[in-house]
Amino acid sequence: ILLTPLPIRGTQLNGIRHIIRLLLITLAFALPTALTSDTHAQGPGEFKRTTSLLSSRSFHTATTLLDGRVLVAGGTDGTFVHRSAEIYDPATGDFTDTGDMAQFRFGHTATLLTDGRVLVIGGVKLQDRFINEAETYDPSTGQFTAALPMSSPRAYHTATLLDNGKVLIVGGLSNHFEILSSAELFDPATNTFSDAGSMAVSRSHHAATMLPDGNVLITGGFTDGRSVKTLEAYDPTANTFKTVGEASHARGAHTSTLLSSGKALLAGGIERDDEPGDEVPTNIAELYDIATGQVTTVADRLLPRLWHTATSLADGSVLIVGGAGAEASVVRVSQIFDP
Repeated sequence: ILLTPLPIRGTQLNGIRHIIRLLLITLAFALPTALTSDTHAQGPGEFKRTTSLLSSRSFHTATTLLDGRVLVAGGTDGTFVHRSAEIYDPATGDFTDTGDMAQFRFGHTATLLTDGRVLVIGGVKLQDRFINEAETYDPSTGQFTAALPMSSPRAYHTATLLDNGKVLIVGGLSNHFEILSSAELFDPATNTFSDAGSMAVSRSHHAATMLPDGNVLITGGFTDGRSVKTLEAYDPTANTFKTVGEASHARGAHTSTLLSSGKALLAGGIERDDEPGDEVPTNIAELYDIATGQVTTVADRLLPRLWHTATSLADGSVLIVGGAGAEASVVRVSQIFDP
């Protein structure tokens, strides 16, 4: 399946399409940067090269299974969209083929269920063809099985495993680049989807963070060509969303990380309005206090970046890695946020 550039239809979503293109441009820089040797002084820890993927891919998913192996599924090599999947075994350091998904897809999600299966949903199949097809992967058989589809095609959404074992799917982009406010629940007991209400603000490229009380915090994203400030929370008991505050800075393609203090760290991303030409990664981070609903700006500045990762460490700090910087550069410098 050939992957061609996304067409522009109208102006209100140009910002989101520009951001998608920015990531595609970033991928062109990533390989030579990764192969460049680092001449800086070496500290503790090291990266070791392992075996290569069977297929080059980006916009894929990587899901750690209950036995420690990793399922890598879908994605694109920049020309073709994949439906193939691979298993990485850390015991051997090898990737092995584990068959094909039913659908070609990238920009999808793959969520580990409590029974050990992996739920793969949505994504982009071809050009602007967004899909609603769902399937599950069973590690015991190494096979994908089709599930009933979602009610709405979507990609660049979030999928969060709830305490009750269900999966909350929120927002995303749909056909004709419609930005969704709707949400759905996947029930692994019945392999079916049901309605989970709607957010006050439609959004894609947002972040969803599981909170200690079982609620899910939804932050940032893009809607109608601009970034989102509104913070919302999903209550699984009431099956509804409610607005819980507003960030000081609108952002999308950012990270949201729960800290041991009960606050959420919102870092990086793009802050943009309706005016063209302002798609610059931000260096601003904020803390959202779940208990009080207050948002404070972190005094220290991080390197401007988007499409990065932010991972909680055992000591309570957060490791911020990679991402795209200004002018489609790739950020090599990692940072630690100390609460």
